[in-house]
Order: sequence, then structure tokens, then C-alpha cells
Amino acid sequence: MTESGASVHLVDEHYDTGPVVLQETVPVLKNDTPEALASRVLEIEHQLYPKALNLFAKGHVHVHGRTISIQRSR
Repeated sequence: MTESGASVHLVDEHYDTGPVVLQETVPVLKNDTPEALASRVLEIEHQLYPKALNLFAKGHVHVHGRTISIQRSR
């Protein structure tokens, strides 16, 4: 595995299968421990969740069935 990451997605009836709102990856480094990788992924999660909430709060996220579109500010 060369990368891992975090996703913010909508919740549906199955575990981790809802439409993805935001997603970002981090590299898996040669000497990574599970704890080191988890720490980097957690940092990304801490960035993604506020971004996703902000997009929802501003009405920029549009749900079309299982598809998400994001209207960026101009």
C-alpha cells in the first residue's frame, strides 16, 4: 500500500458506503508504524471535517441521489 487517507461522506444504510463529500490521501512511508500513519490520517480528518461542515453550512453541497456536487465560491 502506498497511500491511505480520510473521507467525509454521507451516511447511508451500510458502513462507509455513502457518497463522498471530501477526500484526501497521505503517503504510507517506508518506516511507518501503524500509530504514525494513523496520526497523519487524523490530521487530515481534522482538516476535512470543518471544511465539509463549512461547505454544507454555506449551501455549497448538493446531493443528487448518490452523487455529490460542490459549488465553490467565486
